[in-house]
Amino acid sequence: MKNLLVKPVFADDIFGEIDPVGGGKTYGEVTSGSGGLDSPINFINNILSLLTVAAGIWFLITIITSGVKIINQGRDPKAFAEAMKRILWSALGLALVAFAYMISGWIGQQFFGDANYIVNPTIK
Repeated sequence: MKNLLVKPVFADDIFGEIDPVGGGKTYGEVTSGSGGLDSPINFINNILSLLTVAAGIWFLITIITSGVKIINQGRDPKAFAEAMKRILWSALGLALVAFAYMISGWIGQQFFGDANYIVNPTIK
């Protein structure tokens, strides 16, 4: 039998270059408060994105818990109406978040020529 040469396989060989988590974004010195203007804007933008994701997760949890309540107490009209009201209000809240992004994109496109001007600002 021939001597087999075992070559180690690294992630870079299979997938190419792997970027750091977050796309390599840095926030300057946000913790010390002495970063440039770009750093706090990106930081606030990421916080707003996190809150948007949290609103979506809250909507999903509300739908699941209300659905379980409908299944468990399906014969009780009060419980059914309350669960449907929770689903309606959470859907309206999620629609409001989506509508806010749509309006900010429209305002950015109309007044600044870039739909991401408000939602994802960049300092030039």
